[in-house]
Amino acid sequence: SRAVTAGTVIGFRISATDNSYGNATFTISGFSAPATTLPVVLSQFTATPKAGKTCLTWSATSEINTAQYVIERSQGNDFEKIGTVQANSSTSSYSFTDASPHEGTNYYRLRMVDKDGTFSFSPIKTVRFSSLNQLQLYPNPASTTIQVSLKSEHARSETLELCNAAGSLLRTRVISMTPGMNRVELDISTLPNGLYDIRAKGTGWVQSFIKN
Repeated sequence: SRAVTAGTVIGFRISATDNSYGNATFTISGFSAPATTLPVVLSQFTATPKAGKTCLTWSATSEINTAQYVIERSQGNDFEKIGTVQANSSTSSYSFTDASPHEGTNYYRLRMVDKDGTFSFSPIKTVRFSSLNQLQLYPNPASTTIQVSLKSEHARSETLELCNAAGSLLRTRVISMTPGMNRVELDISTLPNGLYDIRAKGTGWVQSFIKN
């Protein structure tokens, strides 16, 4: 069998059992076209690192019979389920936070599940958390402030250095580190637009950001 849609041309062959010829009529009754639904159409899907976590956001422009979004993560092999968000057609805007991403490259996708169990996949987004460089910046690019996150195994002091693209030291700030993730916010509102580095002097960690 096959689905019949508008514009489909159907041919018939009729065999007579009485070996006679002549005009005949036939009637098709009980015909109904198969039900069709529009797939989920995403207007945007982003994955952003923030303070050691991954923030996922997405929006849909079409949600006909959509039941839920299953968030899946991979390190390059099989994808695993890490969460579920129920569909809400009244907003069609969603978010999910992966609080424990893997060190290295994390791949994210959405399994978009219909009410009848059928599903499709979103494009894949990539976020990397370096195991060698435990200094993270957010947002990037930034306009007025930037949040610096540093991971430490023990209590200590650390000196942050803000340098321009030429390597010239512009500012320093000493922070008291505690075991785990440490966060500090820097005011960059007066900096000219351009590329800058933030360095953790005690460890040599460096991350770049764009001021816009």
